[in-house]
Amino acid sequence: IEEVATLCREKFKTQQVELKVTGDKGVVVLGRETLLSQILLNLVNNSFDAIQGVGVRKTEQKHDWICIEVHKEQQHCEIRVIDSGPG
Repeated sequence: IEEVATLCREKFKTQQVELKVTGDKGVVVLGRETLLSQILLNLVNNSFDAIQGVGVRKTEQKHDWICIEVHKEQQHCEIRVIDSGPG
């Protein structure tokens, strides 16, 4: 998760989009790291695309953001990608 966030942060920063990671950051997920990273990267990029061009007039202060939330319950892990875009 952190690798994907690091990969995306600089690109998002130039577009004034904040990328946050919250929740249980120390979670270990068993699986194919490359495939899991690709899935997460696609979801984060979809969020980025959703908020591009959606902002309000430049005179207004709008804060665009994407948040990766990680929650662990017993032996399950839930990863959510949430953004400030519409819908």
